[in-house]
Amino acid sequence: MSLLGKLVRRLGRRPRSAHLTVMKRDLDRPVEMFPAAIELDFVDAPEDLDEVRALLQGLPFEHRSDIEERQRAGQRCFAALHRGRVVHAAWLAFGTCYSYLLDRSYELAHDQAYLHGSFTQPEFRRQGVQLAGTCHRLEVLRERGYRRVLGLVDPYNRLANRTNPKTGYRPAGVSGFVEVFGVRRYFHRDRDAFTALARRGYWRRM
Repeated sequence: MSLLGKLVRRLGRRPRSAHLTVMKRDLDRPVEMFPAAIELDFVDAPEDLDEVRALLQGLPFEHRSDIEERQRAGQRCFAALHRGRVVHAAWLAFGTCYSYLLDRSYELAHDQAYLHGSFTQPEFRRQGVQLAGTCHRLEVLRERGYRRVLGLVDPYNRLANRTNPKTGYRPAGVSGFVEVFGVRRYFHRDRDAFTALARRGYWRRM
C-alpha cells in the first residue's frame, strides 16, 4: 500500500475510547467470609495444564480458550465446585497482568496479585457463589503473604460493582485510552495502587 493510501486509511478510522475502574483490596485486615446459598468445594490453583483443562472443560469455550497462555504466564485458576461440577472459576495473575479490553499489560509488585476472568454458570448466579469465591481467594492470598489484590472492572458491570464493596475492594482510579486516527493515548490514574507500574501514560500507534 502506498504512503498516501496508508494515510487515507489511518485518517478514515473512527475515534475510539475505553476505560475501566481500578479496584484494590489491601489484605492488612481479615477477610469477612460470605457463604453461598449452596454447598461449595474450592479447588485452588492446579499447576498441571492437563488438570486445569479437565477442571474447566464444562465452562464456555471463551473462558478456557487461552489456558495454555495463562499457565505459561504463571497465572493460577481457582474454582468452586457444587456436587462435583465446576460452577465458578476465576484467575489470579502474578508479576504482570493484562487487560483484554484495553490491550495493555501492567507490572505487579511481588506482594500483589491481579484477579480477573471470573465466571459463574448462569443457573448458579444470584446464590452468592461469586461472593463466596472472591472471599475464599482473598483469604488464600492473605495467608500466603500477599498484601494487595488489584482488579480492572467495567464501570457498567452491576454485579461486580455490587459485590466488590462487600469484599473490601475500593475504587482507586481509572485506566483507559483515547484513540484518534489510529494513534492511541493511554492514561492511568490510580493513586499508586499499581505500585510497580512503569508507565502510567504513553502513546501507541495502532
